[in-house]
Amino acid sequence: GLYCFTRWTGSDWFYIVDYVFSPHIKQGGAANTVSVARRDGGLEFYVNGEYLRTVEWRSDIMESIGLFVGTEGMHVSFDNVKVFELQ
Repeated sequence: GLYCFTRWTGSDWFYIVDYVFSPHIKQGGAANTVSVARRDGGLEFYVNGEYLRTVEWRSDIMESIGLFVGTEGMHVSFDNVKVFELQ
């Protein structure tokens, strides 16, 4: 499946990482587990336990994080969302 990382500027989307294919993203309506960890000045992104990449955390432009799926006709739900501090 494809993923990208974007930032909403208030009027448009800015692509931090343009669309990239990952074999770890299940397709065809299968469930995926997404994890994000903020470490050492970066956001580490994982899907189904597999590392995708790290994006530099910039507090001046990154105030919040959201999830979006843009596949036409697909029903999407996010559940079991947890936010916690890593020890």
